[in-house]
Amino acid sequence: MFAQKESSRISRTLVVVGTFVAIGVTSGCAGWFKSHSSNSTEFAYVATGLGVSEYKILSNGQLDPIPPGPPVPINAVAIVTTKDNKFAYTANKNEGTVSQLSIGTDGHLSDVAAPVSSGTGTLAVAVTPDSKYVYALNAGDGTISEFSAAADGTLTPLSTATIPVAPDGDGLTITPNGNYLYATSYTSNKISAYSIGADGQLAALTVATYDATNPSQAAVSPDGTHLYVPLSADGVGQYSIGSDGALTPLSPPTVATVGLGNDAVAVTPDGHYCYVGVFNGGNPGSPVAEFSVGAGGGLTALDPSFVTAGNAPYFIAIDPTGRFAYVANSNDGTVSEYAARFDGQLISLTPAGVDTSGAFQIAFATK
Repeated sequence: MFAQKESSRISRTLVVVGTFVAIGVTSGCAGWFKSHSSNSTEFAYVATGLGVSEYKILSNGQLDPIPPGPPVPINAVAIVTTKDNKFAYTANKNEGTVSQLSIGTDGHLSDVAAPVSSGTGTLAVAVTPDSKYVYALNAGDGTISEFSAAADGTLTPLSTATIPVAPDGDGLTITPNGNYLYATSYTSNKISAYSIGADGQLAALTVATYDATNPSQAAVSPDGTHLYVPLSADGVGQYSIGSDGALTPLSPPTVATVGLGNDAVAVTPDGHYCYVGVFNGGNPGSPVAEFSVGAGGGLTALDPSFVTAGNAPYFIAIDPTGRFAYVANSNDGTVSEYAARFDGQLISLTPAGVDTSGAFQIAFATK
C-alpha cells in the first residue's frame, strides 16, 4: 500500500515555492513558546512498519528512547492509544491483525492478549473516546472491523464483525463526542461517513460517501465541528460537521498548500492551528504547511507558510499539551521534532529529529 501510493506520487510534477530553512530553538526564544507545568510523564510511540519504538518526551520536547521492554508487534503501521492512557492498539498490515497492548507506568507496551484477526491489509486503527470500541480499516478487502474493548483492554468482535467501506482505505478518524467515524479511501476518491451506535455498531449515514480527490488520513477539530482532509493534488479539504454527522464543504472547499502529495493533517488541541504534511516528490526537506483556523473553521496560511521536515511527512502528531509537534517521515524512517509557538509557527528542535528506522504513525500516553 505505502510503496504503491508513494511511487505514484513521485512521478508527478511538483511546484514548491520558497527555500526550506530549519531554525533551531534557543533559550532566548523561550517567551515565544507555550509553558506547561505537570508532574506527569509523557510518552510517544512510533509505528515503524516493523514494530513500535517507545520514547519518553523530555521537558524540551526531545524524544528520548526508553530502555528496551518486551517485544512489540511486528509490521505495525498504525497505532492509537486510549484516552485514559491505559491501552494501545496497533494495525499490523502483513498479518491482518490488531495488537492489544497495555501501557505500563514506565511507558513500556506489553501484550494483554494475542493479536486479534481483522482483515486483509490492516492499515488504520481508531478507538472511541470512552475506550469502549475499536475499529480497524482493512484496505485489502474493503472492510472495517468492529470490536468491543473490555476493561482489561482485550478486544472482541461485535455481532456484525465487519462492514463494507470504499476500497483502498487509508485512514480513520472519530469525532470527539464518539458519535461519528469517517474513513478515507485514497484511490477510490471517497470519504465514507458512519454513525457509531450505543452498541458500537457502525451504520452508514444518509449520505454515505463524499467525493474527494485522493484523500489521506483526516483530522477532526477538537470541538468536533470541522473535518480536514489532505487531498493529494488539491491541498486540504475543509468541511463542517453537522449535528447528524453530515459533511458540508466550506467556502472555499479546499485550501492550497505548498506543493502536491498532501498526506497528513493535524489540528492543535486548542483548535487554533492546523498543519499539513506535503510529500514534495519524495525529497529530503519536505514541507509541512502551517495554517491558522478561523472562527468558521476556514484555514489561512501563516507567514511563513511552512516548515521543513524529513523525506515524505506521512503523519503529524501534536502532543496533548500542545507544546510540541512530531512528524513521521515515511521515506527516511525519521521523526522530525518541533516546538509550537503561540502564533502557530513550528520551530525545529535541536537536534531536529530522531531516526526511528521506520515511521508511519505516532501516538501518546501520559503517566
